[in-house]
This record gives sequence, structure tokens and C-alpha cells, in this order.
Amino acid sequence: MKLFAKLRDESPIKLDRGSWLLLGLLGGGGAFFGTVENGQLNTYINGVLRFEFGVFWGEWMIPLMTSFSALMGLIFMLVWGAYSDRYYSRWGHRKPFLLLGVVAGVGMLVYLVSRDFWLCFFLDVVVIGISMNGRLAAEKSLLPELTVPEERGRVNARVGVLSAIFGIISMAFFLLAANLFRFTGPDGKDYMNYTGHVWVLAISGVFYIAVAIAGFVGIKERATKPEPAPQGNWYSDIIKSFRFSELKEQKEFFKIMMAMLVFNIGPKMFLPWIFEFLTDLVDLLTVGLVLSIAAIYLLGGWFISLLLGKLCDKYGRKRPAILSTALGSIGFLLVPLVITTLNYALILIMFFLIIFILNGVPTITNAWMQDLLPEEKIGQFTGINNMSSTVNQIIGSWIGWLILTNTSHHIEWTMFFAAFVFIASIPLFSLVKESLPAKEVGDQ
Repeated sequence: MKLFAKLRDESPIKLDRGSWLLLGLLGGGGAFFGTVENGQLNTYINGVLRFEFGVFWGEWMIPLMTSFSALMGLIFMLVWGAYSDRYYSRWGHRKPFLLLGVVAGVGMLVYLVSRDFWLCFFLDVVVIGISMNGRLAAEKSLLPELTVPEERGRVNARVGVLSAIFGIISMAFFLLAANLFRFTGPDGKDYMNYTGHVWVLAISGVFYIAVAIAGFVGIKERATKPEPAPQGNWYSDIIKSFRFSELKEQKEFFKIMMAMLVFNIGPKMFLPWIFEFLTDLVDLLTVGLVLSIAAIYLLGGWFISLLLGKLCDKYGRKRPAILSTALGSIGFLLVPLVITTLNYALILIMFFLIIFILNGVPTITNAWMQDLLPEEKIGQFTGINNMSSTVNQIIGSWIGWLILTNTSHHIEWTMFFAAFVFIASIPLFSLVKESLPAKEVGDQ
């Protein structure tokens, strides 16, 4: 109880409520749109074009499109971030780039009239890929620019909770659409029909357009054009980023980026197969236990995020990050035992501990990374950090696949071994300097 009493007198958040609500709305819109971009744009090709419209189809189409889409994210989030670092106008510094979300949303709507794979490829990879990453670069850069370090954990937690709510709503919506609008293909598998894709893509596209406009209109920026103006141009800034002198100057940023890269390999080891795992687990459990798990994950996840946001603003980033990683790792180590015994108490404990990894640590590390962004190159270094996300996705999915193939496709073992990846990130987190001012950590 003393801990909670201490947490009540934290310094107030200076960022206005409307702005952080809109940042959460932008994050939620991104989660909704990103799920469709990674899912239903592909099922449109696999099911609708292939069977309903009877156009030419090949197994190579989805891997080709998703690979190039990932490549566009790798390139253009960095490009837009660096360009926006030097952009100032009467409409704002980052806010104008949020309107690229309108272009991406329109691209998703136009996708519905496509009857050809190469048009789908162009819309997803070029139109949506370029514009979506511009809007994302602006969103990711706005939060560190609008906040100060001593409030950043709490703002990240609130934005994360709002984003998670929309993510859950989107998943429920997609599952409902998949069940209402499905047909059985000649191969005997169920697919979402064209009508289902119209509903999903149209709602997602319109929502993405709406939140982009709302963010542009409602978020209040404080950025002013620096005097004197920085030398060179935005693309020379990108080139300089990979020089040894720049790496040395921004060494703390690159240290937290490496720690996050290793940590994030863990979730990528099992997330591609998580729905299969959950589906199999639900079949083994009672309705009451399933509801208990859902309540723990939803309410517990939001509570842990908000609590750790307060803790890392009051006591620094390093200690809460390391402690949360250690606690969450215990939960993942329990997974095979839980699957074997199906013990009620162990299941609830496991899911509660796992929340520290899935919800808690990202809240802290996002704030930590934002603290270490160079002030004049926030967009550029946000794009560089995004590159590490692509790397850990590749590494994690391959490690997970190797474990699955050697354990008769028992997904619980990918989660077990992921715990050791999380543990391996702890020494790396310990090497990163504490980013809050000393008085914020030591005097409270």
C-alpha cells in the first residue's frame, strides 16, 4: 500500500488530454489498419481473386507482396522520418505527414475494385506502403516531441492501452466477418468472400482516414524551426547516421536499440502461431477458466501497463524494465508445465506473469528509447529503430520454426525457449544508461 501511496503524488502530465487521446486513437487506427494490411489484403488474393473471380493465381504471390511490403517499411519510415525532421510549415512540423494516412486509406478502398494481382501489389506495396509509413513515422515522432522524460512512461502506457483496446476490437470484428461471410473453396478450405472483404477493408480504410484527419486537426504541436537551420539536407543526414562518429555519439540510443532487438526476438518466436496455440488451449479448458484468463489478460494487461508507466516515470527506466523482464520470463518458463498439468492456479499465474513481457516491458522500453532519441533527429532515429523490428522478426520467426519442427509442432516449447531470449536481454538493458535526470530517480 505504501507503493501506491507514493505513486499518487507523481508530477502531473503536462501533455494535454486531447493530444494523448488522439495519439492513442492514431495508435489504435494503426493497429486496426495494420492487421488488415497484413491479413485481409492477402486473403483477398488467396480467396477472392483466386476462386470468386477466377484470375490467375500462384503460391508465390503472397510471399512476394509481403516481402516487398516489409522492404518498403524498412526504407520509407526512415526516409519520411528524416525528411520530417527538417520540415516546418504553418500547418505544423509532423502533423502534415499524418495526412498521408488519407492516401493509405483511399488505397485500401481502391483495393476492392482490383481484379488483378499486380494492381493489388501496386496498391499494397507502393501506395499503402509509402504513405502508411509516412503517417507512422509522424505518429512515432510526435510522442517524444510532445512529452518530457518524467511523464513519458505514463503517456506511453495510456496510448498503449487505447491502442490495445482498438486492437482487440479489430480482432473481434475480423473473426465475426470471417464467420459471417465465408465460403468453402474447391480445396475444401474456408475463405472470406468478397462481401466480407468489402466490409472489412471499407471500414478499416475509412477509420484510418478519419483518425489521420482527427490527429492533424486536434494534436497541438510545440515545435519551432531551429535557428540557425541545420547544415546539409535530409538524405545526407541518413548517410551520416551509419558513420562510426555518429554511432559513437549516439551510443546509448544504439545500446537500447540492440537490447530491444534481442528482447523482441522472443515474441516473434511464437506470435506467428499464437492463434493456433490459443485455439488448442481453449478446447482443453472450461468456459469459466477461459473467461478468467480473458479478464486477467485484458484488465491485468491494462493495469500492469499503467502501473509500470508510473513506476518508470518515478524510479527510472532500468529497474522496472529488468524486474518486469525477469517476472515475465518466469511465466514463459511455466508454459510447458501448464499445458501438461492444466492446473487452474498455474494457468492464471502463467498468464498474469506473461503480461509483464507482452504489455509491461514495451511501455517502459518505448519511453526509454524515446528519451535517448537525439532531439534534432527524432524522426530519423525512429526510422532506424524500426529497422531493428524487421531484423528481429526475421530472426525470431526462423528460430520459432526450427523449434516447432523439432518438437512435433508443440508451440509451448517455442514460448519456453523464448524465455531464455528475454533473460538474455537483461544484461543488455543493464548496460544502457538511466535516461531520467538524476533528481527524478534519486530524490523520490
